[in-house]
Amino acid sequence: MKIKDIIIFALIIFNIGMVFWLNFSIPKFAYVRSVDLVESYKGMEEGRQLFQTKKNVWQNTVDSLKRNLETQISIYNQTKNDLSKNELIEKEQVLNNLQQSYYEFAKDIEEKASAEDQRITQSVLNQINSFTEQYGKENGYTMILGTTMDGA
Repeated sequence: MKIKDIIIFALIIFNIGMVFWLNFSIPKFAYVRSVDLVESYKGMEEGRQLFQTKKNVWQNTVDSLKRNLETQISIYNQTKNDLSKNELIEKEQVLNNLQQSYYEFAKDIEEKASAEDQRITQSVLNQINSFTEQYGKENGYTMILGTTMDGA
């Protein structure tokens, strides 16, 4: 009877050891649809709204400059027959400078908008990554992998 008890006790200890070993040694993976996670994250919506507000202000400035340029060109076209050759050259130079300034400003705003969009998006992605990492640690995941819409 003693040997039987020892064998049973040994099997129980072995099984308990196996349970602990399996729980702590086998990697635990999770998969998330990255696009769904990003799109459903409230911070992404807030970031987009913030960006859109800034972009609208910038676009209004560009549109205002464009209207001013178009107005100046229209005035020039209406009055050019009444101007001397020197006045024509001077007005054309002013219009060319104004047009060049407009194009440069519009390009700068476009680059600024692109950089701001990237900055806001990266900030949101950093928040999502931090949350995902914390969630993984708290729930015992070895790794959390992101997938595309088609599961790849």
